[in-house]
Amino acid sequence: MEIRSLVRGGSMLLFSGALTLTVLSQLPSHSFDRMRRRDLFGLIPNWKFFAPVPATSDHEVFHRLRNPDGTWQDWQRTSPPAARRFLHLVWFPGRRADKGVFDHASELAQLAVTVDPVELVLSSSYRTIAATVGRSVRVEGETPVHQFAIITHAGSDDAVLPEVVLLSPALGAPSDGAPAPTPLSPVVP
Repeated sequence: MEIRSLVRGGSMLLFSGALTLTVLSQLPSHSFDRMRRRDLFGLIPNWKFFAPVPATSDHEVFHRLRNPDGTWQDWQRTSPPAARRFLHLVWFPGRRADKGVFDHASELAQLAVTVDPVELVLSSSYRTIAATVGRSVRVEGETPVHQFAIITHAGSDDAVLPEVVLLSPALGAPSDGAPAPTPLSPVVP
């Protein structure tokens, strides 16, 4: 009996210590990083998912159509968020498409700052977003003249105004001499 209680007590002490070290190593203070440096076997997990630089903004794709008279319609979200259902906790394959659009929009936002516009238009992310928008605006097999924009915003923080990161030229049916797109009208995500 005595050995059994010693094993049980030792196990409880070992697991309590491991749990305490794990919790302490997740704190933002770097003073606890010493424990991880001394962990030769990698037994203390690192669950700081968003370290070292967490995401602070979201990217969305908006589009607008050109009317026959050459004026532009209001901006619309290309992929509005789907209404969530209880089943989506375990099965939500449509989320993959939304995630793909988000990832390409994020990559385009980075490329828009760093690469030449010709290179940007040839990138797979630009072509994917252009095709996605083209599919979403297609009417009766025809793709009307349209334009897309990549917008960055601070998610649920309404204090930060949305910012246009990338504005495409007019896409779709051949131009009939209508004027080029004008600067963006205000966008409300």
